[in-house]
Amino acid sequence: MARVVDLSTPPNPPAPPPGALRVLRWAEGVYALVALGLGLSLPPPTPGTAVAWVHWLGTAALAGTLSFRLRRPNRASWYVAALLATYVLASALPSAPRLGAMLRYVIDNRSAAGAFSLSLAFLVVATQAAAAISLYRLRALRHGADARGPSSFLGPRPPR
Repeated sequence: MARVVDLSTPPNPPAPPPGALRVLRWAEGVYALVALGLGLSLPPPTPGTAVAWVHWLGTAALAGTLSFRLRRPNRASWYVAALLATYVLASALPSAPRLGAMLRYVIDNRSAAGAFSLSLAFLVVATQAAAAISLYRLRALRHGADARGPSSFLGPRPPR
């Protein structure tokens, strides 16, 4: 006997892990605070410092917005958070040799300011790595699911 399949309602995607959304929101919020502090500690933008100024303050504003927007996540916020995590982690790769040299300096000279700077750099990378891991765990949001069930960023899915 043939099995009847109801195609009027799309299948529900798997429910996201319960703590992944909370970790993602906290990671974006902590990154926003650290990036805001680093951006405000820079001198006013000049031709030499404009790129760093825009990087830190722009990513701080974006991460802060995401930490509030992820209360009710959707497809668009998932993609924006994924782009931010990719951008921050990719821009941290070229600075890895400098961080290694800074670590050697901190160990050799027992510099408190160097240790603080190194901990901020570690915090920037760690928060975005935690965000990337959480985004992987919340990958059902890419396909239109939210924490309560199937939807898209434009509202409920229309019947097929």
